[in-house]
Amino acid sequence: MTWHLETFEPLDAAGCTKVSDFLASQTRSRDAALRGAIMRWKLLDNEVRPGFVSAMVTDHDDRVVSLCTVTPKRLWCDGAVQPWAEIGDTFTDDAFQRKGMFSALVNASRSRAQDAGFGIVYGEPNTQSAPGYLNKLAFAIKDNAGLLNCSLPLSARSIVPRLGARLPAAVAARLLSAPAVALSRIASRALTWRPRRREVEVEPLVGGPGAISADFDRLWERVRAALPIAQVRDARYLAWRYRQHPLPFRIYTAREGGALRGWLVTMLATDPPPLSEHRLSIVDWLFAPDDAAGIGTALLDVAVREGVDGQADVVGAQTAIATPLPLPWRRYGFVRRPLPKPVIVHTSDAGRRFLERSEAWHYTLGDTDAF
Repeated sequence: MTWHLETFEPLDAAGCTKVSDFLASQTRSRDAALRGAIMRWKLLDNEVRPGFVSAMVTDHDDRVVSLCTVTPKRLWCDGAVQPWAEIGDTFTDDAFQRKGMFSALVNASRSRAQDAGFGIVYGEPNTQSAPGYLNKLAFAIKDNAGLLNCSLPLSARSIVPRLGARLPAAVAARLLSAPAVALSRIASRALTWRPRRREVEVEPLVGGPGAISADFDRLWERVRAALPIAQVRDARYLAWRYRQHPLPFRIYTAREGGALRGWLVTMLATDPPPLSEHRLSIVDWLFAPDDAAGIGTALLDVAVREGVDGQADVVGAQTAIATPLPLPWRRYGFVRRPLPKPVIVHTSDAGRRFLERSEAWHYTLGDTDAF
């Protein structure tokens, strides 16, 4: 069987369907229709420009068997907006493993993005793909951008699996019974009660992309001066990222005296097996660093309450260890552990300069392909 490299340039709806059908065949976490909608959103309807897609396609039946995408984005760095892009969706069908497809596709997608002006190409690879990126494809780990996983268990369904072999099987089974899980939820509701800050009004944002109005731009313009490195989080980006996305994100706004002082994004979903936890993810947030105690606390309070009221088993988030915008995780006793997944950057000239920067980076799940 033979195959060829196809770059889908320019990417159109038919090409997007072709690659999303392949991804649906490789991952079982989402159905094909949803996978297709997400790929169209990310690559065709991208708020910067259409994405870059490279695939290996069989000659005899025109079937995608390996894939790599690069998603254009906007970076705030050195007091200005710069182009950068995230590499991902690196999948190869089992029958075509170890044939050099991964390296060829990563190089093709990455070089096309850089030729188009996206000099900084970053990613967050899993343990399977990271060695290939680092050892063969001229990517390097951004050492000063270590990541933390922050989690707050809310039920026995989250606590028991994490205890693992430390619990006898009979005890674990008893704790995972319906009555025990219900009791654990009641306990977590009591343990996570906190008085609300009445001077801060936190409400869910109602409406589509048009509800993200100019006051979100004004907040971004006020906050960005205190952020050495961050993805642009203006109204245009937020409307695309969280209102045009096929998945159901919830945006909370925090206001004082009617003025927008911060926002936070969540999503309630069920993790794929084997955990199958009902998870409230804190996806993204923004407020001025000197507002962390007031605005940050008020936003986290509402997110935890959503998790409790939504019968979540765990509230989770991802953040850079050295972030300029920390949420008050200690207020609820979030368990914070380093993530083994690194942030990697291609060592182009622009990428090398970015790797050398030591400033704090505001980096969340919203910066990744996780959703």
